[in-house]
Amino acid sequence: MSEEESRSNVLKVAANGPLVCAGALQVSGRDGAVIQQGESFALCRCGASNNKPFCDGSHREAGFEDDGVWSDDKPVDDVAQGAVNFKLAANGPLLIEGPLVVQGADGEVRFAGERGALCRCGASTTKPWCDGSHKSAGFVA
Repeated sequence: MSEEESRSNVLKVAANGPLVCAGALQVSGRDGAVIQQGESFALCRCGASNNKPFCDGSHREAGFEDDGVWSDDKPVDDVAQGAVNFKLAANGPLLIEGPLVVQGADGEVRFAGERGALCRCGASTTKPWCDGSHKSAGFVA
């Protein structure tokens, strides 16, 4: 097993900021075309970035507020090793495809699994997860 395959993919939800990712990462468009691959990057979750899906610091000017700590019933399972893909839904969430550990801003593991939908419009009432608010918010990306 290569070093890349043996490393966990971790996404940390930053308080009032982006989704900070590390591991074997890929972002792809809804057509499956790879937009970026790498070992670390920050993804926008406020909806204000001019470089969507990546964070450009616009959350500061937009006044985005979310403490990055939540409680829910999402599973915390053992996850396989390997790459994770964040697939962009048209004017919607980031779809998790592959093994990922999600930590709150407090460092606590709040989710570990291979499927999920992360909010990228900033309007969800279940942040960091998508609740469909992008539709009523008119989110365009």
